[in-house]
Amino acid sequence: MFSATFPNDVRRLGREYLGDLILLTVGTVGKIPASLHQQILFVEDGEKRDKLLELLWGQVAQLTLIFASTNKIVDYLHDFLYSKEFPVTSFHAGRDQKDREDAITMFSSNIKLIMVATDDLGRGMDIPNVSHVIQYDLPKGIDDYMHRIGRTARAGHEGKATSFYNDSNRDLAADITTLLKDDEIPEFLQEFVSAKHSHEELRGEDLEGSLERERPGADTGESGGGGSYTAEPGELGTLRPVLRLRGGGGGTAITVTVHNGRTAPRC
Repeated sequence: MFSATFPNDVRRLGREYLGDLILLTVGTVGKIPASLHQQILFVEDGEKRDKLLELLWGQVAQLTLIFASTNKIVDYLHDFLYSKEFPVTSFHAGRDQKDREDAITMFSSNIKLIMVATDDLGRGMDIPNVSHVIQYDLPKGIDDYMHRIGRTARAGHEGKATSFYNDSNRDLAADITTLLKDDEIPEFLQEFVSAKHSHEELRGEDLEGSLERERPGADTGESGGGGSYTAEPGELGTLRPVLRLRGGGGGTAITVTVHNGRTAPRC
């Protein structure tokens, strides 16, 4: 099973049905790349349309993905931006298959530089070179937030994510601050900063994994000596990675060796 986020509910299912599972992570689960720059703007619902125009008029021509909460809002924004002569297309589950495929083709080939979409485009869709993600409406959960902003700053490229926030999104505020760099947290979210500093990287889970590889001559016994470092993506199967899993209570460490994607216990 592979996932960019591994939500808590999925992890609970894994423990329930897989039994003695092992979690391998490459890099940090849920970590926002340094090349992604976020901006959170306080925008009341009635002011969103004008703020969106301000953003689009103020930027250079670039692939921009706009997320809205419903099919109806997507259609409305599409028609509105089209009336302002923006090169726009749109995507949601209410369209037939051909319309959705045509929209993706026009956007990914730079024929249309702006795509308005629902969360149907937020997961599993890899469109290269998206420079700016705008969350016109914030999602209901932080995992969808991460999937959305993850459409930009991919494969080491620079990217920007702008989110419209107001008091109706207060339930998301604490989680949002955990995904922001300190200098990206606006004044209206400062009251939630304490959550950022107490936040654990695997949000609320008692199972943590870090995939490391042995440094030549280093001590990598189960006691977790200091001679290892995080593996880079693409190294699996070519090196000798070491996994350390820590349980919630006893601090138990398990070490495995990975060969060509297969794991073998080495206790």
